[in-house]
Amino acid sequence: MEVFATLRYMRERFGISQEAYAKLIGCGPSNYANKERGRVPWSLSECKRIQIDVNERLSKIGEASITIDKLFYADFVSIKKRRKKASIKAS
Repeated sequence: MEVFATLRYMRERFGISQEAYAKLIGCGPSNYANKERGRVPWSLSECKRIQIDVNERLSKIGEASITIDKLFYADFVSIKKRRKKASIKAS
């Protein structure tokens, strides 16, 4: 399961590459990919830049804006499951 599934969905829905969002927030593509997978934390300014871009795109097609909370909702259950699996494999 994707950690930031809503973010990925919106990015793919509008045809935005990970590289484009990496450039938008000022990081490398691999760093962005790790952020989207939940391996690297997001800063508030990064979240805000992406939220503004997504909301501009939603506005152009007549859809309601999305909050940072909804856009960057992390499925913490899947993170815990992954960590548990990793610790079992390491044993």
